[in-house]
Formats: sequence, C-alpha cells, structure tokens
Amino acid sequence: MLKFLYVFSIIASISISWLPLNDKEITVAADGSGDFTTIQAAINSIKTAKDSTIKHTIFIKKGTYNERVFIEKNNIILRG
Repeated sequence: MLKFLYVFSIIASISISWLPLNDKEITVAADGSGDFTTIQAAINSIKTAKDSTIKHTIFIKKGTYNERVFIEKNNIILRG
C-alpha cells in the first residue's frame, strides 16, 4: 500500500507541474456577476501576440446573450 501511495504522489506531482501557469480565465455573466456582461467585450479585452501560447478561457454563465461574436485572436476557449 505504501508503494502505491508513493508512486501515486510522484505521478500527481509530475502531472501538476505540467499545468500551464500562464492560462487566464474570464467570466461573462449577463446579470453582471462576472468580469464582463457580453462575450464580445471579454474577447476584446484579451491582448495577445499572434505567437502567444497563453490560453484564455472565457467561461460563459447561464443567460441570454443577443450579440454577434467575432473572434480574430488565437488560443481562446469558450466554455459554458
């Protein structure tokens, strides 16, 4: 049992060290409880270089968003 826990702790520490440290998360909420109230405003707030490897995740909370969204940047993930 101790060997299993030791191996598991080594694997867990290696897995955690592979997580990117520069990833950013932005929250969009129609009710105003997030960082932005529109998806486009969240996208426009991202300042990235074309060769940037920083991933920006935009978490979209439940709500109605009546807008057209234009994405002309790299490494953006929309999640909701």
